[in-house]
Amino acid sequence: MKLTLHRSRRSLLKAAIIVVGIAAIAGGAALVRAASTTKSGQHTLSTAAAQTASAHVATTIKGVPIESTSYYAVSLTSTDPSAIKQYYGKLQAIGTSYLRLTPAYYSDASGKLVLLGSELHAPEPVMYIHADKVASLAKLAPSGTQYQAIQSFQKTTPIPIVHDATAAETIDAYVKPAQYQAVFFDNGTVFFGALHSATSSQLFTNSSQVFAFQESNHQVNLVKVPVSALASYNTGHIIFWENLANSGKVSTAITTYLHHSSL
Repeated sequence: MKLTLHRSRRSLLKAAIIVVGIAAIAGGAALVRAASTTKSGQHTLSTAAAQTASAHVATTIKGVPIESTSYYAVSLTSTDPSAIKQYYGKLQAIGTSYLRLTPAYYSDASGKLVLLGSELHAPEPVMYIHADKVASLAKLAPSGTQYQAIQSFQKTTPIPIVHDATAAETIDAYVKPAQYQAVFFDNGTVFFGALHSATSSQLFTNSSQVFAFQESNHQVNLVKVPVSALASYNTGHIIFWENLANSGKVSTAITTYLHHSSL
């Protein structure tokens, strides 16, 4: 997909981090977020509250029962060979089409366990995964390597508290309107913008304000995505999406660009 660069006087901030491939970036800022109120006036609920509220719902995905207190390995489908394919964490079913994974972990190239949250685009450590894009699902045994790695990690590292919009059975209720989102597609493309809906034909609130990474001279630039390019993507192409921290590089860059564009 060809992306148009910004005009020089309105160019977005260049990230001072060198990365290899867009698909290798999958995470967010390790941030402890205080309780807040959404634009609709609903008070947010903590991760624990959201899980407790839905614990009575018996759900089976790929033939595996989902238990709110267990950890799972979730393998995802993707046509991008460089994309991270497997994540770990606790699961919550949201309706019949999405899973909420938190806190989300993955293994880096060296096999080290990484908590989602320190990556360039700075998402919260929660993934909202399209159930149709789950290739396989397995409950982690307490004696297993990944389970033990998670337990060891949590003994030495504070886990961010994520406040969701509501403990709902509708995935769109988890889209935070005061934040930007990262949407990962099955061909390896990642778009950043204000997600309108993960279930309707209109993905983004404003199709002229959607951005993507583009690498040039060993630097990563954030560039606008042509509106015409969005026509090739719909909810069926989504693998997962994430809410981004407002203090992250991507959110800050988008906010700065839109501010200057309005001048």
